[in-house]
Amino acid sequence: MKTLSRLALLAGAAGLLALPSCESGGGFTVLGYHAGQDALYDCNIHTVRVPIFQNRTYIRGLEFELTRAVVREIETKTPFKVVGADCNADTELTGTIINFTKGTLNVNQLNEIREQETDMTVEVVWRDLRTGQMLSDPTRRPDGTSGPALPALPGAAPIAGTPGLVPPGTISTPGLIPPTTITAPTSPAATAATAAPAAPVLGPDGKPVLGPNGLPIPAPASGKILLTSTGDFIPELGQSVTSARQQNVDRMAVQIASMMEKPW
Repeated sequence: MKTLSRLALLAGAAGLLALPSCESGGGFTVLGYHAGQDALYDCNIHTVRVPIFQNRTYIRGLEFELTRAVVREIETKTPFKVVGADCNADTELTGTIINFTKGTLNVNQLNEIREQETDMTVEVVWRDLRTGQMLSDPTRRPDGTSGPALPALPGAAPIAGTPGLVPPGTISTPGLIPPTTITAPTSPAATAATAAPAAPVLGPDGKPVLGPNGLPIPAPASGKILLTSTGDFIPELGQSVTSARQQNVDRMAVQIASMMEKPW
């Protein structure tokens, strides 16, 4: 019996070892499902350059605290390596603190502050230094799609007639728009086709950078996104603006590191 039990345990252990298949990015695959950091982040990116954030508020030293917190989160939560501002890197993450406000949430019977809230707004840009692509562009999707098509409403009829024209003899009723005056909606693809072509990204040699398809990579959008974090403190519990400010910094750093995940 003991021999059979040992054989069963050895067989089970061998089966478990055969299921996962280790990957180069530190993750593993089990029955076709992949897990690990490389499942959330782009494996083609290895280093990130993080200069000290800019500060447009009256709070001195806030940019240093936020920069340290962002570097800590990137090193801890992502597979990327943060390098100095004077080192070569695959990408660069820059940010500007544009707002830090404090507001009162609650007061006691003596009109003394019982609870206050602090809000911080940061403008973040993450750029690929190899291609010039704005990785922080909120409109980017893996396949360039704009999302699933919405189903038609029940009983909806297609728009007929010439848009913008009213047939002669039509009596206009106040508050009602004749069906033929409604302009048919324009699809995002048609809008992109009629838009003026964007200027290409130029490389160090002054020539356009070509993409995988051999075509010039269009100049990306500004890539600026706004992130907001909130902190709160209760003076009666010994908390202060300093503790709320630390909450803002820590929560903002988590948002910035989460922003660096691959788009779904």
